Amino acid sequence: FRAALESNPNSARARINLGSTLAVLGRSAEAVEEYRQALILEPDNLTAHYNLGHVLVKAGQGGAAVEHLEPVLVAKPEDAEAQELMAQAREQQGDVDAALEHYKLAVRLNQRAEGSWMGGAQLLVRLTRYGEAINVLEQAHRALPDSLRIAHALAKMRAGVPVLPLRNG
Repeated sequence: FRAALESNPNSARARINLGSTLAVLGRSAEAVEEYRQALILEPDNLTAHYNLGHVLVKAGQGGAAVEHLEPVLVAKPEDAEAQELMAQAREQQGDVDAALEHYKLAVRLNQRAEGSWMGGAQLLVRLTRYGEAINVLEQAHRALPDSLRIAHALAKMRAGVPVLPLRNG
């Protein structure tokens, strides 16, 4: 991708491709720079916004990620993966209400979004909203009966929840 970029340094697509390769290689800071350069060339490029938001969330920079995920969700509110990323970004910002809403929307858009189910349940546990967390995990288990991760989380939650009336073990 560097060769393509050298032959056409004003190609947002080449910068996005290089950024994606760098992100996969774990070179996040370089990936961020390539996505930012792509956005200088094409400020409305949703792929660059999404990819930059993704890398920033994974780096724990939710505040910076929000500004890049917002245009994606305005253009494509039905994008369950972008909703989940926005939930993670909002959670990193400390906006737990917005995070929960984005997790809920992500699972409404894609019932098979295991990460969204788990993210929402884990956030509810951190908020000590155990009954709601169990409810989310039960819904997730119905939606994804073959998910060992969800089955395990539900069993662990039911057995160890600190609120005795919610326990079953």
